[in-house]
Amino acid sequence: MRVTYERVGGQLPFMKKTNSIDTETMPDSESREFLELAARSGILGMEDRRVAPSAARDQFTYILTVEDGGKSRRVEVSDTDMPASIRPLIDYFRARKGSGGPRNP
Repeated sequence: MRVTYERVGGQLPFMKKTNSIDTETMPDSESREFLELAARSGILGMEDRRVAPSAARDQFTYILTVEDGGKSRRVEVSDTDMPASIRPLIDYFRARKGSGGPRNP
């Protein structure tokens, strides 16, 4: 399975952060951990989902593209409409180098 993460928007909407994970190339223990996190998030069973335009000009939109078994789905969530189950997966990607790490409170 391959999951691609993109973060777009914020105060500089042209700035885009991207990161991908391919469970086939990860060590077994990391792959299992990631697959469990992805399963708990619910994205593996979601249909394509797009974010409606928002008046919040500085919010981020997170795009997760899941490719598995010849199928692909794209799930978009934003800071304001993100299901709680997806937050740990977004945080996982944000903690990875180049993914637009955690914001300062």
